[in-house]
Amino acid sequence: MSSGLTEQVNQRVLRDLTDGVMVLSEDGQISYLNQAARQILGLTTEDPVDQSFASWFIGEPDNDDFVEVVVQAITDKTSTHRAQVAYRPPAADQLKQLALSSSFVYDEAGQQQGISIVISDITPLADLERRRREGNWVFTGGMCVTAAYLIIWQLLAAFMVVPNWLMARVMELLAIGLAVFTLTKTSMTFTDVGLKAPPGRLRGTLLRGVSIGLGVIAVLAAARIVIDTVDPALTSGLPFFSFYWNEIWQITYFVVAPLQEFLAKGIVLVALLRIYATETRELHFLPIMVSSLVFAALHANYGIGMMAGAFSLCFATGWLYLKDRNIWGCAIIHFCLGFFATCFGLRAII
Repeated sequence: MSSGLTEQVNQRVLRDLTDGVMVLSEDGQISYLNQAARQILGLTTEDPVDQSFASWFIGEPDNDDFVEVVVQAITDKTSTHRAQVAYRPPAADQLKQLALSSSFVYDEAGQQQGISIVISDITPLADLERRRREGNWVFTGGMCVTAAYLIIWQLLAAFMVVPNWLMARVMELLAIGLAVFTLTKTSMTFTDVGLKAPPGRLRGTLLRGVSIGLGVIAVLAAARIVIDTVDPALTSGLPFFSFYWNEIWQITYFVVAPLQEFLAKGIVLVALLRIYATETRELHFLPIMVSSLVFAALHANYGIGMMAGAFSLCFATGWLYLKDRNIWGCAIIHFCLGFFATCFGLRAII
């Protein structure tokens, strides 16, 4: 192959690479930038070729690590360099994560003339790794909360008959603590954990929640009628319907339902979805199953009947959460089930 044709092939290969390539002389002059490098570095409208690297890249504090790696590669005549660094393109709001790999450039006589640096934009991979890492942290926090809840319950049970309303307050305090940790120690936002609905979804979420909640109330009323008919002894002495406003656990259920949904969906389910890093429906089954089991465990002090109900509720509303990506529809359904089950006297016979 002739030298001219070889040069054309090399130029085409460099031009079509998805990774960026930057070539610098020994004195720090930029000799070459392919199109991918210009895109990655945000230099699509400027041409820094034949100008000094320092004049283009020194001065942005967020790019100090990028500059340091390149300068080390230029000045170190004995070894190549690899690094992962943050980089902010000109006038950009978001940082990129770049992988840099340097090598030496030689002339035809074998004399070192400078360096080439391959620049790979690994921002999507870095974001995926960060999401998984934070998911592990948050899921670990959820497991610690679950363990703490069960340990506290057993410690109290050794000295007293533990009222359910007390354990509900313990769960709420633990959930609030975990929420503070999640929102202050990770990059997760109110939207990420389901406390704030994504744009355009809140109205549909609330309508679905209210519609399903009204259906749940109707089913509970029908269940009470059936029980009264088939085995009236079970509900003997219980009014058909009462709000039980004198009971603290009933008054506070307006707060309990959203907090429990936040713990089950916004913490445990979201963390598992980040760990599995999947948006395919088939692979959503396991995160929903595990979060439902955790939610059931948090109702151990209520007995096996309540645990089964908690598991079923969490499993069913888990799919609704995946559709709406916020907890409020789930919280409405949860409230209707828990609050009105008490009103119809059904919780008393579980």
